[in-house]
Formats: sequence, C-alpha cells, structure tokens
Amino acid sequence: MSQGEFRMLSDDQINYSSLPDDVLKELVLGPDLFVANSALATLATRHSELATTLSQHILDTKHGDHYLQAAALNTIFEADRQKALELIKRELTGCDPYVFNAILEIMIQHTELFRSLTFQPVVHAACQRINELGDGVKWPASEVKGSFLRLYCS
Repeated sequence: MSQGEFRMLSDDQINYSSLPDDVLKELVLGPDLFVANSALATLATRHSELATTLSQHILDTKHGDHYLQAAALNTIFEADRQKALELIKRELTGCDPYVFNAILEIMIQHTELFRSLTFQPVVHAACQRINELGDGVKWPASEVKGSFLRLYCS
C-alpha cells in the first residue's frame, strides 16, 4: 500500500502490526498525526531501533504536534534512558507545556532516578518552571503538577 492509499484510511482502519518498518517510518513522518502516533507506538512495541531514531528526529525538529512529541520522549525513555535524560535536561525549560507534562510524568514514575544528586538541578528547574507557569494553565495537568510538587518541591 502506498502513502497515498494510507491517507484514505483512518487511524483505526490500519493494521499497523502487519506493516514493515519502512512503511511505519513513512507513516511516522507523514501528515496524519494520529497515524504517526500509532505507527511510532508499533515500532516501539517491536523494540525497533528505528523508533528511537525517529523519536529523536521528532524532538529535534519539533515534527508533529505536542502529543507526538510527548510520545517520542516516552519512546526514547523506554529504549534509551541516557539519551532521554539528556533530552529532558535540554528540553525542560522551553518545551511545550504538554511535553513538560510528559516530562513530569516520567519524573513521577521514576523518583529513584530523579532523586539522585545527579538530577537535582533538573528537579529544581522543573519546580521553577511549575512556579513560573502558575495556576490556571491546562498543562501540566493539575493532578500531575500536584503529584510532582508533593514528591519533589515540598
């Protein structure tokens, strides 16, 4: 099936698991962001190195929307923690608020890692950004913000 033929299908009509990696790559980089997310998730499930490479590309070029960028960050974190930690350090203060929410979720889920002395500057920067964003913003979500503040900023 060609890229054009896939554009005629909705996300839920595509059987991603039957597609080869090179087709999934095209879909990740294509214009339909729902399809891109599903294709990236399929590559990640396969533990394909291509998932990490494409995720890095998505974050470096700000490809897609904040949902795809957050998925890319999570994909990298699962595949290559060191690379993800470098990205978190780099992106923390200037990323989209939804991506920042994804970073906070990662930090909440992996407190043992982020409570180490190595990551105290990252935690401090995240606390500072939360304070700068203030109340009444959609992202980070209030429950994520509350959990993060209880764990790290009290």
